[in-house]
Amino acid sequence: MREIKNLKHSDPHKFKRKANEDQYKFNLKLGETLDKSQWEPIQIITWLGVILNPIDGSIKATDERIATLSRDLENLPTGQNPTRVHVKRVASVAGQIISLSSCVGPVARIMTRFLFSVISSAVSWDCEVLLTQNAISEIDFWRHNVHALNGKITFPDSSDSACGAFVQLQPGVELVSHQNWSIAETTRSSTWRELKAKLFCAPFVSSDVFCSGFWRDQVTPGNSFVQGLTDRLKSTVLSSKAYSTSSQYHRAFRKWKEFAVCKLNETGFPADPFHVALYLQHLLEQAQSPSVIDSAFYGIKWAHDMAGLPSPTDNSVVENVRSAAKRILGTAAVNRKEPISSDMIREIVIQVNLDNPVDLRNITMYVLCFTGFFKFDDISRVRRSDIAFHEGFMVIQVQK
Repeated sequence: MREIKNLKHSDPHKFKRKANEDQYKFNLKLGETLDKSQWEPIQIITWLGVILNPIDGSIKATDERIATLSRDLENLPTGQNPTRVHVKRVASVAGQIISLSSCVGPVARIMTRFLFSVISSAVSWDCEVLLTQNAISEIDFWRHNVHALNGKITFPDSSDSACGAFVQLQPGVELVSHQNWSIAETTRSSTWRELKAKLFCAPFVSSDVFCSGFWRDQVTPGNSFVQGLTDRLKSTVLSSKAYSTSSQYHRAFRKWKEFAVCKLNETGFPADPFHVALYLQHLLEQAQSPSVIDSAFYGIKWAHDMAGLPSPTDNSVVENVRSAAKRILGTAAVNRKEPISSDMIREIVIQVNLDNPVDLRNITMYVLCFTGFFKFDDISRVRRSDIAFHEGFMVIQVQK
């Protein structure tokens, strides 16, 4: 900028030519931007390779993206035997599939796990990797199903008091979700509530826990009083466990639902004990810790308990799979703390500076806790008035 200002005074003609060149480049760039811009309101828009169609409520990838992915899939090897291929080719295909998550649903993440495992085995981006049989199976799956899976139908809606959403993951597999607005949310604009309803259905979360079993056909249509009580009852039931615990169980249940829909072609709820046993076996073959199996086990149990349905986790075979996981994968070693000895206390006293008031206070607390069997909560509440010195001993009153 300083050079341009100096040029304006030292050589006005050169400065004018420079300004004209910059203006010309700017006009060209502006023209390209204007050509790409959409100035008329439309209902169907293509954004980042995704076609958003609010007319029929669909979200799908463009034909160009699907054609590119299909071509790259065809170029990857197939067959029963593991094959070596450049890691960049595998990463390109896996990245294209993951980018379709908004169009195909959670199957994009589930059916790329072995591909990403192959990518992670590469020592650099210039080497070849071994395509395992599981990775080749995922490639074959996408080669045959990418066109059929493309496109999800969503129908969100909202009112002054609540919002709801409908998502069709695939023909015959439909998810429904709804929730009431909080008092603060009811004061927001209708546009905000419409957008919030769309965001609400985006993760493809189903509330079928509260549409089955105990809750099925419990509300009389048109009875707003009973509907309100029912909604508050659901919140009360969810409050039976801590929010973090319920969230953890809900995530585990969603993973089971994804597995049931994509692998077993089942809705997953209510769950069949045999299918749950298969799911736990699937996790057992991939997990490094039995906590993964426990999380899935209790997540499925939680969902059925919330719906008042018999839980498949009560089945003896399912319980045996969970118990076997602890024996097969083992449990984490427990590092028990060694007891503190008087020699340790003496060593601490020798090393610190007792002229320092803070160190003196800490040492006093250590010695009192050790000799008087105090907990930290006990000693932290002791005040000077609670201590009485006598000949040969002292008395400490512990306030409870």
